[in-house]
Amino acid sequence: MQQNVSRRKFVRSTVAGTVAGCAQTESEGTADGNSTSTDGNGTSTEEEPSVPEDASVSLSVPIADELSGLYSPCMAFFEAENFTVEEAGNVNEGAGHFHVLIDTGQVEAGETIPNDDQHLHFGDGSKQGVLDLEPGDHELTLQMGDGEHTALALTDTQSVTVEGSASINLDAPQDGDMFSTEETITFEPVVENFLIEEAGEVTQNAGHHHLLVNTDPVDTGIVIPSDDQHLHFGDGTKMPEVDASELGTGDHEVIIQVANGAHEAYPLATEPITITIEE
Repeated sequence: MQQNVSRRKFVRSTVAGTVAGCAQTESEGTADGNSTSTDGNGTSTEEEPSVPEDASVSLSVPIADELSGLYSPCMAFFEAENFTVEEAGNVNEGAGHFHVLIDTGQVEAGETIPNDDQHLHFGDGSKQGVLDLEPGDHELTLQMGDGEHTALALTDTQSVTVEGSASINLDAPQDGDMFSTEETITFEPVVENFLIEEAGEVTQNAGHHHLLVNTDPVDTGIVIPSDDQHLHFGDGTKMPEVDASELGTGDHEVIIQVANGAHEAYPLATEPITITIEE
């Protein structure tokens, strides 16, 4: 899943050693596990992190068969060959995690990959991610980074065209509606350019409904919890129902939010409304 964390700054400490009167090139270790070399003038130069010669990565952003094109938010899928995908944290040889770069060039190997709207980190080891793209043409680059988000020379690039955006609105209930505890409340969301299906398999431009009660929408790419404030409708129903008694008496702010088959949140939610439950 995409990590929604504040930008982390890694200080790379380089230990450079020279021997007076020595003209040949020397190599020494660095505090972060990379090596440096000195040229004939005693200047330290850091070597690029190495990757296995037969390693490769691939990025896929398919188009749903049921739709006329690609719509945002959409799913990107990642694969790595002869390279270990793992969580961020420790730096291990031949291992790292995925990053998706949006409309920007790949990061030079050995540099720290930024964490911003154009550089999405998947430091939990995810092999898929939610992308929220504006309509139009985009160049997406998949780039591996090591456990400290240091860029590796292991990339794949794909151009995509986003036809438009998916949308969701709520026809019923309406803001201010009142219900008794003996009633069943039927939610009638209307979605466009998006497919409602059962949870389980993650497919393009598709997912299922969740009812959020007295809480904010879940951040993009984060798994929606399953509790009294986050009700899942993983059976793929298009009109979720809930017994008013389950919500309890009083005023409740409710939102319908959509997530993919793995319950990873899309930035696709109805405007909040307030309903009242009475005895």
